[in-house]
Amino acid sequence: MNKKSSLFTSIILQLLAMALIPLVVLGIVCIVAAGSSLRDGLQEEALAQMKATCVAAKAAYDNINDGDYFLNENQELMKGDYNITQNEKGIDAFTEGLNSDITLFYGDVRRATSLKDISTGSRIVGTQASAEVAGAVLKGEEYSATNLVVNKQNYYAYYIPLKNPDGTIVGMVFAGEPSASVDEYIFAKVLLVIG
Repeated sequence: MNKKSSLFTSIILQLLAMALIPLVVLGIVCIVAAGSSLRDGLQEEALAQMKATCVAAKAAYDNINDGDYFLNENQELMKGDYNITQNEKGIDAFTEGLNSDITLFYGDVRRATSLKDISTGSRIVGTQASAEVAGAVLKGEEYSATNLVVNKQNYYAYYIPLKNPDGTIVGMVFAGEPSASVDEYIFAKVLLVIG
């Protein structure tokens, strides 16, 4: 009887192993696939939000004045007779209450921005965009990245061309958010799915 019981137990354990091992492997594969899909979707959503911010900022400044974008004698960005660089409250209004930043470039140089230098707290006007970004956007393309270094921090970033009323590209509009905060949110959602 003991031999029969041992054989029966052995057969049950083998059957359980044959059933459970594929289920465990399938579960792990499903969790990894779901987590990866969720992460990709949330990254796309973050970039879509950055693009929407760029488009809104561009539309707002395009409608301030019918004139062209240009630099005045003090190298400040103007739209007709409106001084964008000097009106810091205007650019800050786009990011108020958010953990994001916005910049208007003339050419590849920041002329109005909500970005502040980490060490001094002053706006980082006058700095240049990377050659890769400027090369694409000043040719009329949009540019996005999930790990772009801006102001010594990694950012989710989106850039669109800034155009004069006649359609000529004169600069770029940037919207971005530090990647640490976005990645923390994504990680929390992925952990929720795994749980």
